[in-house]
Amino acid sequence: MTVIIKICTLSLSENQKILTHENKVVISLLFNRLYRDWKLRLFECGTHMPYLEKRPAKIKTGTQFDAPIHHMDLFSTLAVAAGVPTPPDRMMIGVDLLPYLNHNETETPHEALFWLEGHQEIVLHRGMKLIRAQQPRKFLLFDLAADPTEQFNLGNEHPETVKRLNERLDTQRLAQAQPMWSSLINVPN
Repeated sequence: MTVIIKICTLSLSENQKILTHENKVVISLLFNRLYRDWKLRLFECGTHMPYLEKRPAKIKTGTQFDAPIHHMDLFSTLAVAAGVPTPPDRMMIGVDLLPYLNHNETETPHEALFWLEGHQEIVLHRGMKLIRAQQPRKFLLFDLAADPTEQFNLGNEHPETVKRLNERLDTQRLAQAQPMWSSLINVPN
């Protein structure tokens, strides 16, 4: 936290850039107590993390952007800031965040976001979050606008939404390369 406070007080030149994505353990302990579960898990405490960027020449002080983003957006944002192209030989799901931070883009960066951790997968689509687990096989559906702490599984009440989001997960998985490494942790929900 001291680093973030120090970064916020720096007088940066027009060309200096600072980007940070805070350590999940610190955030989980200090700021994400409201959210369910823990780091390396796919409930909101494991995926809901702050992102700070300071570029005085590009981003107005005090700018806040509340739409969900993905860690792959950091790669794309840094590549654009550095003036280098992203690799053309692979599908890149990240976007440059600068147009969104400057409000030049009015839509959210992603219609849907996806995560994979061990036997668990997530799709977050327009505020509805589906967690699909294989061990044991189950589906958890949450409306994050109404239930940000993920206490109420709506899967039985909204089977069509579960079906639609499962189809999105299947399509995403088919478009992605298989993971090169096994999960760090593989525990049931």
